[in-house]
Amino acid sequence: MKFIGDRPFSDPDAAARKLLDIVRGSINESGLPHAYTGATNTEFTQAGGSVEEYSIGMKHAAAQKWFEIDPSGTRIVLLADGAE
Repeated sequence: MKFIGDRPFSDPDAAARKLLDIVRGSINESGLPHAYTGATNTEFTQAGGSVEEYSIGMKHAAAQKWFEIDPSGTRIVLLADGAE
């Protein structure tokens, strides 16, 4: 079995912080009050994260109250703690 080095987003906090950066950038770029989960997922995986790391990072960021996902599951709304 061959082991690979540490993944950059294997730590939930690192994954959540990367997602927070992506969400902030998306909101600033688009001017909308939210980011879309599909675009955020794509950018996260293109940055080297996995789908599992994305999911864990999203849960961690939501638990930290940095952002929340609206009931439809398609939009991420930045909260006050995440805007800082």
